[in-house]
Amino acid sequence: MNNTLDKINSYEERINNTIDDYIDRVRSYIDKINSRIVNFVNATNSRFQPYMVAADTKGIKSLSGSKNYPTLLTKEISLYPTSKTLELLVPIARKHVAVTNVFKGEASAQGGDADCLARLKAANTGKLNTVLDGNIRQIALSGLKSGYVYEIAYSGLDFHGNIATRKYYVTVK
Repeated sequence: MNNTLDKINSYEERINNTIDDYIDRVRSYIDKINSRIVNFVNATNSRFQPYMVAADTKGIKSLSGSKNYPTLLTKEISLYPTSKTLELLVPIARKHVAVTNVFKGEASAQGGDADCLARLKAANTGKLNTVLDGNIRQIALSGLKSGYVYEIAYSGLDFHGNIATRKYYVTVK
């Protein structure tokens, strides 16, 4: 009788282990699916935020968000303020693009350096530093001088009154 009970307990343990393994695998798959859905939903907002690229004589470049690693451009620059969805899903009502600071080593226009301040004023010409309609797709950027890092801020206003701003850093050859 004891042998029979031991065999029954052994079968029951094997069945429980098999069921536990199956449940763990199902749980793992559900966690992976949930993680992908959550990451997709959480990343949706970033696709609608302002995004800007620049074109120069060497092609289109994504702009750097780091002052220490600015995007290297030539002097003939066109800026394209948009969003990562190219404003197809969520249009931008108003745009504002401006050179907000100029750096040369440790000196900066915001820090009061006269040379950097002169470079800042020289760069903010044309459509820069003015509020633009959302249908503006290209802005010419001129007056940049080699040896300086330029901070460019792009703000987008949506139709609900929400404003988002991104800063980019460029330098020219």
